[in-house]
Amino acid sequence: MAAADRKSTGGTLPETPSRPGGRPGGFGRGSGSFGQQPTTRPDTTRDYFIDDNGNIHEDNINQLAEARITAGCNPPEADGYCPDEAVTRAQMASFLARAVKLSYTSGDHFVDDEGNVHEENISRLAQSGMTLGCNPPERDRFCPDDVVTRAQMASFLARVLMVIAPV
Repeated sequence: MAAADRKSTGGTLPETPSRPGGRPGGFGRGSGSFGQQPTTRPDTTRDYFIDDNGNIHEDNINQLAEARITAGCNPPEADGYCPDEAVTRAQMASFLARAVKLSYTSGDHFVDDEGNVHEENISRLAQSGMTLGCNPPERDRFCPDDVVTRAQMASFLARVLMVIAPV
């Protein structure tokens, strides 16, 4: 869909659908005091990527680009998002570090991320406690090229919530 034809999806997030038992179905609300304040999303009509046209998630993908959480999947062109590809642990580290705006750390926490384009963001996640590595109990590896499983994603997101909205 052309940028001029796209509707803006900025503003506040819609209410999340309820799961059985009336509990919220997602993480879509909250900032600071999690779950109480509506979170605003970037207002964008710009179409950042050429490979997501018509994708049901296109508006959300463009909002992530507008917020500088993603820069695409094909440097240096950065005009593709690769919406059907899996996400690696290294890519997830960059998404999360940018989303939460983690400060840079000079520490090197893992032995297997040397030279990886996402190494600084992996270190940011380790410094913040959002990742514990992939090889307990040693915890000296991150496994940057492994695909993030749904279980690992749950742990990453739970730790993000502890950083942005500690209980």
